[in-house]
Amino acid sequence: LIEGKNNFLLIGSNHNPEGFGRSDNGSFDQFLRIESNVTDSRGIVWSGNATMLEEAYNKSAGGGILLETRLDGDDGLHRDFIKTLQKDAKKHLANQNDEANAWRVWCVHSNIEWHPFNPYPETPEILASIEQNHGAVFDAGFLVLFSDNGICVTPGLTFGYGNGASRSSIGDRLRHDQIMKEMRSCDEVAIESKKNNGVVGCRKRLTSLVPGAVRTRTTTSAGMNNVFTGDNNTDKTIGLKKYTSNKKLIKQFFEQDKMWKGLSLYFSISKNSANDARWSILDRLQEIAADNLRGQCTPGHSCKQGAQALLEKMAYPLSL
Repeated sequence: LIEGKNNFLLIGSNHNPEGFGRSDNGSFDQFLRIESNVTDSRGIVWSGNATMLEEAYNKSAGGGILLETRLDGDDGLHRDFIKTLQKDAKKHLANQNDEANAWRVWCVHSNIEWHPFNPYPETPEILASIEQNHGAVFDAGFLVLFSDNGICVTPGLTFGYGNGASRSSIGDRLRHDQIMKEMRSCDEVAIESKKNNGVVGCRKRLTSLVPGAVRTRTTTSAGMNNVFTGDNNTDKTIGLKKYTSNKKLIKQFFEQDKMWKGLSLYFSISKNSANDARWSILDRLQEIAADNLRGQCTPGHSCKQGAQALLEKMAYPLSL
């Protein structure tokens, strides 16, 4: 998919990419988080032009703005995400005098989840609708609009650095679910400082993009949070299935057409392509689960007992 596209770099590294950041010593290899036993940084660049990236990095180290956005291979971002992010970064990080504190973190405010299996609670009205349509209307899967003000979801999580700032300027590494609690809100900092521009040392939710990201909740998920298996006995204990009295959630089930139109408009994802992806995943469900299970608890990856148990059940159903 990225062969011949020099501005896309595929790097062989087990380091978790959450907040690489500009290093204090300015080393390009340190920026890429090259393992200490690798002597040639180009040796782990599998695709793309590393020299082009190094030139851009050196320009940012000389006073430009550096933005790093996390995006897993099974997620996506709003069509206006990059434009919105760059505009805000220019407003607050360009010409920054507070060099030691010239950083800013952005999170998407809400996201839309795509599920191959039905994630909705089995209420009488939902069951009746599925039976009436013989399930055919849901061949492309199910969509759920979701927002959690308490965390920063991984797709779209962006670390930005102005002149003089590095990863150490932010402090200790935080998991994405700690950022909202541990970092100050940029809105609070703006009120205190009485500034509209140059508000730094804080985190900002991109409330203008609704939804800001699309997340696939499938067996490709490392943490397996809110991922359904297709087994009723297992799924009835997971996440959304338990919220039988949540009227806003149930309402979304009956607004699937509207949500698919939004997904097409803001993410260029059609129902036909989702249908193809769904059946590809279902046809290879056990193999994908087994591969995910092998990656659990390896360097830079998730290590949750619940996720491992669920993946094992999906990968080896006949052995349980």
